[in-house]
Amino acid sequence: MFDPTVFDNLKTVLEGAVYEYDLEGGFQITDRHDQVDLAHLSRHYSLTFQNVGSTVSGTIHLTNPEASWTGEVLENNDQALGCQLNLAFILPVTDIESQCSTLRFQMNKLWRHYKAQISQDISYTYSQPDPSYTNTIRIHLPDDIDESFIMDIPGLIQLSHQTLHTLESFT
Repeated sequence: MFDPTVFDNLKTVLEGAVYEYDLEGGFQITDRHDQVDLAHLSRHYSLTFQNVGSTVSGTIHLTNPEASWTGEVLENNDQALGCQLNLAFILPVTDIESQCSTLRFQMNKLWRHYKAQISQDISYTYSQPDPSYTNTIRIHLPDDIDESFIMDIPGLIQLSHQTLHTLESFT
């Protein structure tokens, strides 16, 4: 028997909360990744979700960096044992200047409780007659999280769902 790591505990609760939201019809899960990088001794877990029929998707990323994982496995209490939690929302945009400015305001308002750092990356496919732009909104929680964050996970999932609805009004 092994003692689960901080990452294992957070991943289990996060996965359960997102799948429960999916079962209740809150949104549908469209992709999932669970990766262990043995070269860098890190772990990454992500779940992608969207509302039915929507062009907006969201992804929750849980990452356990090398120092944290090795510190916990080797029981080195000198190293930080937290994980990183980030989100990304992808949506089409047509008026970059106007929409991105409004989106920045809306995201800062929605995510202010978490003191999140929010960025937007705009991309498009070159050589298309009528280029369509894609906005990837990245939400980075500035502090590492541990098991004390578990009680916040249902609220984070609900806020992610609210974010999907807010972003859908821009498409």
